Amino acid sequence: MPLIQTTDIQIYIASAEPLTNDGLCCLARDAVSPERRERTERFRFPEDRALSYAAELLLRKALSDCGRNCRDLAFVYGEYGKPHLADEPGFFFSLSHAGRFAMAATGSAELGCDIERITEPRLAVARRFFTSEEYEAVKAAPPEEQSSLFFRYWTLKESFMKATGLGLNLPLDSFQIVFGQEEEISVRPQPEGKIYRFAESGRIPGYRCAVCAEAAAFSVRWKTVDLKELLLSSR
Repeated sequence: MPLIQTTDIQIYIASAEPLTNDGLCCLARDAVSPERRERTERFRFPEDRALSYAAELLLRKALSDCGRNCRDLAFVYGEYGKPHLADEPGFFFSLSHAGRFAMAATGSAELGCDIERITEPRLAVARRFFTSEEYEAVKAAPPEEQSSLFFRYWTLKESFMKATGLGLNLPLDSFQIVFGQEEEISVRPQPEGKIYRFAESGRIPGYRCAVCAEAAAFSVRWKTVDLKELLLSSR
């Protein structure tokens, strides 16, 4: 795919908590694809089912907002499992969820997104999976900043892995996230012939969000969605 010079990315974020209500969960179940429904019904806990349904509901909201088909979704998968929409070439998306929140990123370039709930610092994980430079940066941060920095690295790295289409087949320590001047973020080494850019947000208290796209530049529009309102208005 040729490099897209600039693109607009839409980010949708929602609390999945309303979907733990049995009535709204049933509405969500009926609204998603059979593939999502079958996979989600295997989950034991209602919170996990709510997050899974919420992610696809956000994707459908994004499709609806840009006038695309959101009724009968058919998914195809890349060599390493990255999903695309069979009937919507040129429309790219990425889904993520953690804690109580789900996230969907959409755009006209290959992209990836990640959301994580900030918990305690994970120096052992950073030492094992991050590059030595990233680990040392987390370790050297003031104790009150270690958790935030760890999850900042984690979400940026996850978003990049998803954007490349390699996912977990790309080792976390095979590339480095680099923070530059004026909030510029880059990755080293850049894959040959490709450029990836990043954006991030800490707008949800206690969470970090990141998006990565294969583009020379992009703008991001963040949208918060009320899933209860969305479901009830579509009845």
